[in-house]
Amino acid sequence: MSMGWRFATLIIINFVERLSDMLLPDWAVLNAAIDWLGHGLWDLSWWQIVLFTLAMTHVTIASVTIFLHRHQAHRALDLHAIPSHFFRFWLWLTRAR
Repeated sequence: MSMGWRFATLIIINFVERLSDMLLPDWAVLNAAIDWLGHGLWDLSWWQIVLFTLAMTHVTIASVTIFLHRHQAHRALDLHAIPSHFFRFWLWLTRAR
């Protein structure tokens, strides 16, 4: 490699280092953000993620069956205000309805 290319490479590396110091947050904050994105808030293992997903799916299916189909569509089930609000909130939270 010629001397000109080495000098140009050093200039580019210096520029990138100064640019990253200006644009990126503190490395501790950046490492914490990357760790949070990679592992999540609770740092669950694979079987805990599967269990959580199954539980969320079960409550959503029960909400659709009980609240939307039996209570809202056919009026075959009369729900009190508390479970009705819970089902409505749950469906709004998980299915945006």
